[in-house]
Amino acid sequence: MFLCPSDTRPEPNTTYPPSVFGRGNYVANNGIGPAIEYRLGPGHTTPPMMDRPGGVFFINSWLGLKQLTDGTTHTVMISEIRCPKNPLDGRGIMHYPEGPLFHHNRTPNSLVPDEIRTAWCQTTAQAPCIGAYAAYNSIRDLRTARSSHSGGVNILLADCSVRFVSEVINLSTWTALSSPDGGETIGNY
Repeated sequence: MFLCPSDTRPEPNTTYPPSVFGRGNYVANNGIGPAIEYRLGPGHTTPPMMDRPGGVFFINSWLGLKQLTDGTTHTVMISEIRCPKNPLDGRGIMHYPEGPLFHHNRTPNSLVPDEIRTAWCQTTAQAPCIGAYAAYNSIRDLRTARSSHSGGVNILLADCSVRFVSEVINLSTWTALSSPDGGETIGNY
């Protein structure tokens, strides 16, 4: 259900046997990365105080529709991500803080490598990555929206509409779509 039919079916991540982490292609908007927050670490307050522009989803996210002051038609909730088939890759893990998120630092389908946990980086030509940190408490996570669709990715907006966004979208527009309350004016995209 959480797998795009256009992508290869990823194997579950088994980094910490006997645990098995299911993976999927649909991940939540974490704003502008890198994410450096972790449970009981930086940003873990109510409401979280982050040193970066956060998206709609973050650790202990508390946002409701009334906090989406940019409007539900101008706020991305979910996007696609490429999940390499290799079971050691950590992208798209559905039930671990680092896995189900993406960032708006780069336009969709960018081939600039994701910055993820070293043990979970299994780079491919379509989903390159570099190991940027060793463990949850030294997190420096940065993931790009990617798909197997030619020319862009599908996104789910907060108004529940789905749109296809071109990979040549203006970066400032893409960045503005990540913010629930940035006050940006967003035209057609």
